[in-house]
Amino acid sequence: MSNESFADMRGYNTVNNIDEIISGPIGDDSAGIAGRDYFKDKRQLNKHYITYNLNSYGFFERPITFTGKRKQPGLLQSALKDVMAAEADLVASLGSNSSLKEDLDKAVIALKSKIKRHKIERTEKEVRHYLDFTRETINRVTEFTEWISETKKEWTGTALEAMLEGFPRVNGTSNDLTSSIRAGFISMAMVEKSVDKGIEGAWKAMQNTYDQALSERSRWMDFYGSEVDEWKSDLEEEISNLDGLFGVLGDSISDINNKLAVLDEAKGKYRILLAQGDRLLTEREWFRERAAAIVQGYRTKDASFRIFRNEKLERYKALFDLSSRYTYLAVKAFDYETGLLNTDAGRRFTSRVINSRAIGVMKDGEPQFGGGNAGDPGLSSILAEMKADYEVLRGRLGFNNPDTQGTTISLRLEKYRILPGAAGEDNWRELLYRNRRSNLLDDPDIRNNAIQIDQGDGLPVPGLVFEFSTSIANGYNVFGLPLAGGDSQFSPSNFATKIHGVGIGFENYKGMESISTNNGVVSGAGGDSPSTPTAPWLEPLNLSKTPYVYLIPLGQDKMRSPPLGDASVIRSWSVNDTTIPMPFNIGASDFSSRSIWQAQDTLSGEFLNTRKHQSFRAVLWNVDDGVGTFDNLSPQSGPSNILNNRLIGRSVWNTKWKLVIPGRTLLHNADEGIERFINSVSDIKLHFESYSYSGN
Repeated sequence: MSNESFADMRGYNTVNNIDEIISGPIGDDSAGIAGRDYFKDKRQLNKHYITYNLNSYGFFERPITFTGKRKQPGLLQSALKDVMAAEADLVASLGSNSSLKEDLDKAVIALKSKIKRHKIERTEKEVRHYLDFTRETINRVTEFTEWISETKKEWTGTALEAMLEGFPRVNGTSNDLTSSIRAGFISMAMVEKSVDKGIEGAWKAMQNTYDQALSERSRWMDFYGSEVDEWKSDLEEEISNLDGLFGVLGDSISDINNKLAVLDEAKGKYRILLAQGDRLLTEREWFRERAAAIVQGYRTKDASFRIFRNEKLERYKALFDLSSRYTYLAVKAFDYETGLLNTDAGRRFTSRVINSRAIGVMKDGEPQFGGGNAGDPGLSSILAEMKADYEVLRGRLGFNNPDTQGTTISLRLEKYRILPGAAGEDNWRELLYRNRRSNLLDDPDIRNNAIQIDQGDGLPVPGLVFEFSTSIANGYNVFGLPLAGGDSQFSPSNFATKIHGVGIGFENYKGMESISTNNGVVSGAGGDSPSTPTAPWLEPLNLSKTPYVYLIPLGQDKMRSPPLGDASVIRSWSVNDTTIPMPFNIGASDFSSRSIWQAQDTLSGEFLNTRKHQSFRAVLWNVDDGVGTFDNLSPQSGPSNILNNRLIGRSVWNTKWKLVIPGRTLLHNADEGIERFINSVSDIKLHFESYSYSGN
């Protein structure tokens, strides 16, 4: 579409001045009709065109000839800046992910090369071993052969001597009668010597065989023993490095998903504002046409009529925009609870709120479904469709029959992996010192989300801060670490696991009463009642009986879409915990700092202010007969003396939590209270009372 045709569609047709509008034929009953026809003719004759400039993002920008500066930026410009900032963050995350992927690929290639080189070296060493064995065998055989040859020569000499002695040395009348005896003795000696040589040869052969066996055993024990163990250790180290790189890459992908969600939300806000602008332009075009016709026929009528009418139209427009906002919030709440609008059809359903121009039909206070195809069914039809679907989903997704669990988690063991014992106690105290903060107000998350954290006296607020994330995955505990003995986890077979109540327990906290303490009522009835601490000021580590903490979700809620079979998608939600003002504020409470009503407000207050989190009371964690403080809890329908229900409806799976322990709830001297806390408390227990839905 050209810029000219766009300007024509938007109604940027102008006339030279107002005199041209009102100078048409008047004075009879047909003045209005004639005036409108005249205006249409003049509009066609006095058509003007506007040229628009587009930036690299495809958005409108001012021409370079415009050198002035606006007194304040518009809502659309602010939304565009948010979109471009979110897009830049996404591009940066993609670049970081690409770099991490290259590092992982290089590590994999290096490992493959190392394995290939190892196989070649092993083959070469094995060949060398076989060659050494062959060479040694040949040497030993050669040595034994030489020994046999020498023995043979010696035996031959002895036999020749016996043969010569057998011949008589004297012949004739005086014969040598002892020649045969001498030959016999020599033969006997030769036989004995031959036996000795045979035994010596056999022993020598056995000794050679044994020595060679020992040599081979030593050679192959190193080959199949220590060398293999060394290679396994080296390979495990390389694989561990690859696992670390893969984990970092997975975190990068999760960050990209979060950035995509932020970009999508920014684009949605921009489209809402753009739709409002389109609606405003359309309404102005209609108003100009109506005004031109009315001025022609009723220019002499009371001007106050037109003023009051315009005021009513403005009020209607503002209230309609407010209705659209509430409807949009209802659609988002429906999607948060069901997870079913993450489809093309679901996104088209959401866009209907933005594109709607009518309120629709209400009957007895109930929105009605607009089933016709003629015209805009309005906002009421959107609400009626969601209500009808939710009535079916209530039973199908298990909203009316949730699973309930109580889960107690140790920060020391399951998050920080600090084991019991003297070394573990030192490590735990070191961790507490690292998490100590001299002023909690320096943390913007705490300052903006914790109510009454600032004492108003300008003094610092010391405390302890623990930041962590939670997740739900098979083989991993609540904190996303590999599942170990004694760890806790939530089942990913439920598409949503939400919070009903949370509790915080301090192990070995000094000075706190057990929650079962009841001042002897039980003992008066014949039972046993725990005793309360006496003379608490005498204990050097005693603290307040009623410590209070903040537990604030600051990251993105994560849940799975309801599975159809085994298929499920993890979705991320940026939950803004905000206020909705009262319609009338009959008590005239000072909830708003502004004195004038604006279109983005309700009738009595600002729209969507941050709803801060209050502190709640921590309890003493103790174990009696294997049962801990939170173990006997059942799902609470009302207030609990050890649980806080502020986070009801939020997902257990969140990318960022902050547990805040202000020092002033421990002692009047906050720094002294924190010091005593560090030197006494041995663990912090986090308890979730949750309810889960299995899905389809």
